[in-house]
Amino acid sequence: MANPEHLAELNKGVKSWNQWRRENPGVIPDLKKANLNHIDLRKADLSLADLSFADLRVAKLSGAKFTRTRLASANLSKADLSNTNLSKTDLRFANFTSSNLSKANLSKTDLRFANFTSSNLNEANLNEANLSEAYLRKAFLRKANLRKAMLNSANLSFADLSGTNLSQAALNLAVVEGANLQNADLSLIQALESNFKGANLTGACLQNWKTNCKTNLDDVQCDYVYLKKDHNFEFTDCYPSDRNFQPGEFSKQFKQVSEIEELVFPNGIREFFQFFQKRQQQYTDKVLAIQELEPKSDSSVAVRLEVLPKTNQEEAKSFYEEQLQLAKATYALQATTQAIELYKQHNTEIIELAKLALGKSSINNVNVGATAVSSSEGFTNNLQGANIANFSNQMSDNACQQANQYNYSQETKSLADTAKEIQSLLDHLSQTYHTDTMPAKYAFANEVIQRIDNNPSLTQRLLSAFSAGSISALEQFLNHPAASFVISALEDWQKTRVK
Repeated sequence: MANPEHLAELNKGVKSWNQWRRENPGVIPDLKKANLNHIDLRKADLSLADLSFADLRVAKLSGAKFTRTRLASANLSKADLSNTNLSKTDLRFANFTSSNLSKANLSKTDLRFANFTSSNLNEANLNEANLSEAYLRKAFLRKANLRKAMLNSANLSFADLSGTNLSQAALNLAVVEGANLQNADLSLIQALESNFKGANLTGACLQNWKTNCKTNLDDVQCDYVYLKKDHNFEFTDCYPSDRNFQPGEFSKQFKQVSEIEELVFPNGIREFFQFFQKRQQQYTDKVLAIQELEPKSDSSVAVRLEVLPKTNQEEAKSFYEEQLQLAKATYALQATTQAIELYKQHNTEIIELAKLALGKSSINNVNVGATAVSSSEGFTNNLQGANIANFSNQMSDNACQQANQYNYSQETKSLADTAKEIQSLLDHLSQTYHTDTMPAKYAFANEVIQRIDNNPSLTQRLLSAFSAGSISALEQFLNHPAASFVISALEDWQKTRVK
């Protein structure tokens, strides 16, 4: 129960209460289970107070100070908390039914199991708030900030989330049935096994949103969506670009129909291609997507596959052919990289053997090629009495002989040279540009493009290299947190330059 003396001070009015708080800074108000319904506590200092289980129905609390206040299980239905700072407050199991929290600050607040039925949270700041298993049925959240919020297993059915920022929010197992998500930012959200049945997603941004086969997209209302967001947070890449979705078309295109398959093909890339072609022929309304392909040292190939909805026959055929070409290029590039590393390792071992046999601290005139020469004709590991000059020549000749046996394509060499040039540019810009946030990565990629445009010689070299190979294949060679953003920017840049 509440401390009678503390409750008596509070009932004297806000002005007297705030004066008492200033005169007694070491006192922590104990107002547990206090009956305070209809009370006017606007601008009251309630910091550190324990108001858990308190009855604050229809209370006027706008502008009150709630620093580290405990309001767990408090009844705040129909209370006025507009423009109030409740950040980092304990509000677990609190009842906010029909309350006014418009423009309130609830960032990083613990709101697990809280009840916001029909509450007004328009333009409220709920950034990184924990709303797991919270009840937000028919709540108003227009233009609210729910970025990085935890909404796992929350009930948002029939809520108004139009224009809301849900970027990077966790909505796994959430119920969003019938909700209004028009023009909402759903980029990078996780919505595994969530229920969007009947929701309105017209104009929403779905960049890199994560759903799975158990995400319910039945009866979704949607005319169009956006697939990207630029560095100014404006939505781009409207889809479809020249029409609206037909009824049921959105659900058919965006519903995930299977989980990712991870398979290993012991007999190598040809075995995989045979499997891939046969599997693709089995589907009439789906397309098989290659997510990752990696050659192993034992000649086997590891592949990650996912079954996706098919848009139309022509696009599916084009997508299928592009995947095969990219898979072949990826396999060739990765196998080449592994071979070169193996060759370098073998050559290092040979040099060390030569040093040991000759008793030398170094061998400066040995030409180390990117090949393994231990299997060359006429070579023996027994180097006692050998002539070092002859050994050097034999190493060099064998290196050339072996290198000639590996007919690397001009496209592979061009891509490798291009990757080296771009990596150098990324390393240089990283000294002055940060890439720790998504807007920063977009800005970084734009700066890369600007530097390329300002260098005619580099522009010409890159365009020549790109005409011989796929830009997307470069990403595996780039070591930078913004590599994928740079690749995307380069693809757009190439299209404009070619035109």
